[in-house]
Amino acid sequence: MRKHAEDYFTRKMFYRQFFPAVLSSVGLAVGDMMDAVVVGQSMGVTGLAAISLALPVFMVINVIMHGFGIGGSIRYATQLAQGKPEKAVSGFQGILAVALLIGAGLALLGNLFLTPLLGLLGTKASDGLLFETSRIYVRIIISGTPLFFSHIS
Repeated sequence: MRKHAEDYFTRKMFYRQFFPAVLSSVGLAVGDMMDAVVVGQSMGVTGLAAISLALPVFMVINVIMHGFGIGGSIRYATQLAQGKPEKAVSGFQGILAVALLIGAGLALLGNLFLTPLLGLLGTKASDGLLFETSRIYVRIIISGTPLFFSHIS
């Protein structure tokens, strides 16, 4: 009988999390499409290429950020389930602090090594306008990394 109750709870929690996750993914996809439409209309091919070159940077930052958020949430929930609310809060605060430090470090390193990063993404200074547009766009994303990481909770 206990197994059935656990399955019900797990299934209920799955669906409770599933639909918001799907809506979030759809929202991100629509946002990316709108970004492409607006930039494409105003900047043309160069703007679209800059967005395409910057997208991997944004995705890597998001993967790291969500890893901290999910890991911190699991650790927090585990500590709460064990009846240790103070330890749960202090543990999550520690994870948030580390995430912010890593975010600041990534922003610093990304800005210091922006030209090699752009080369890795597929553009170089001799590409002219594409390089400059990509440089501005990637610099904004990288500089905002600590702000992204401050929202992991």
